[in-house]
Amino acid sequence: MKALFTFFLLLTLPMISAQEVVQDSIPAQETKRPERTKTITLGPFTGIKLFTGIQVKLIPSNENKMVLSGENFETVVVTLNKDVLRIKHSIDQIFNPKNTYIEVYFSTPLDLIHTYQGSIIESQAVLQATKIELKAREGSAIDLHIESEKISSSVNSGSTLSLRGVSVNHELKILGGGICESENLITEQTTVKVTAGGVAYIHASDLLEATVNVGGTVRIHGRPTKLIKRKRIGGTITEMN
Repeated sequence: MKALFTFFLLLTLPMISAQEVVQDSIPAQETKRPERTKTITLGPFTGIKLFTGIQVKLIPSNENKMVLSGENFETVVVTLNKDVLRIKHSIDQIFNPKNTYIEVYFSTPLDLIHTYQGSIIESQAVLQATKIELKAREGSAIDLHIESEKISSSVNSGSTLSLRGVSVNHELKILGGGICESENLITEQTTVKVTAGGVAYIHASDLLEATVNVGGTVRIHGRPTKLIKRKRIGGTITEMN
């Protein structure tokens, strides 16, 4: 009996050792560090200008503040003058911008949004305004859901403007390879001028006045009651419906 027990023990020892080796070989899970953020309290503002590749998400709120994260958010410079909030990197970071993300909370309707130098601004929530001015320059992008009576917008230098929602009137200018994707912005009246390779996707129900120059493109959605077309030195105007 003792000999049988000794034989069984010898058989089980390698199995126990193997299990210990497998368990020891499992790497410990690395603890993920929480992302660093910085909060800045702001006064009320009605306009925002964005520079140097910074990415902003607009959030309607009952308070005015910014929550910064990402790389080098410590170098972000913020000024508020004449109700316009300006956000950019400091001078030493202008030519070497890092990925910086900012949530901007605002309590009053915005009437001005400008983007420059590859910056991006977006809002998933609906922005409500009586009138609003939008500008996208120098490879930047604006992506918004809007309810407004009047929108004045311009896009150039390879920038992109994406709009959805409703507006009574939309005045749009595009040049230098700019793109406006606003076929999901339902308007009553739209006036659009496109020059030098720009592209506009637009939607109007009552009146659409479209002018294209030097290779511009306009694509029309919505079957407007009155359509005025002007083409100079090339360019195309296409009714999609």
